[in-house]
Amino acid sequence: MDKRPFEASLLKLERGRKHIVDFMAVINAYLKSGFFKLSVDSDPQGTSRLRLEVNTPLPRDVPLIVGDAIHNLRASLDLAVCEAVTLANATRNTKFPFAATENDFRNLLKRDDGGLKEHCPKIYDYIVNEVKPYKGGNDSLYGLHELDIVDKHKLLIPVVSIVALNGVSAEDDRGGSFTGLNIFINQNGTFNLVRDAAKLKITNYGKARFEVVFDQGHIFEGKPFVPTVNELANKIEVIFNEMEKRL
Repeated sequence: MDKRPFEASLLKLERGRKHIVDFMAVINAYLKSGFFKLSVDSDPQGTSRLRLEVNTPLPRDVPLIVGDAIHNLRASLDLAVCEAVTLANATRNTKFPFAATENDFRNLLKRDDGGLKEHCPKIYDYIVNEVKPYKGGNDSLYGLHELDIVDKHKLLIPVVSIVALNGVSAEDDRGGSFTGLNIFINQNGTFNLVRDAAKLKITNYGKARFEVVFDQGHIFEGKPFVPTVNELANKIEVIFNEMEKRL
């Protein structure tokens, strides 16, 4: 039976997806571990403030899983170009081309496209004119390339963000009560509950809702990790399908 085009690339892509599943298993266990604490503070103006603090760091292998997922997705693109050109005709520069700007991208291909234009002109045209793997052309795909480079120099550490508490109940020292509150937490981990002189006591902290997001300093900053990486994997699979049509 003939081997399917881009089989190695698809295997690498599926391995990246497997890392996402592994990531979720580790994160779900962490979220059930009681990794945060809640307290009520009062300021001189009488505002009671609910404060959330993370007291347990993420498991140490989380950044490694994140880096492996990113690398597998990025490497699958290089494999696809090598498979298209075929190893017999590939050069050391046969890889999926990326550049910071459109001008840099076109200059890169002029210098050496790794044999892509000669051996696979339709795929070459597709990458240049439709995929556009550079800033301003395909920002999310370029962001993947950028993250893969960053991971070679430092660990990619996602951030656990508590975004809401559902079903909170409280009572104050004047006999007042609050039940079934759904509270959305500020970015600094606090929420103002009441604005009077009453002292507040939380009787039920409810159920916390979390997001695991990319840390600061790159194109995906603040975006939820799993949906973002899954979207990238789906986008790459579409690219492989389109490349296959052009073989």
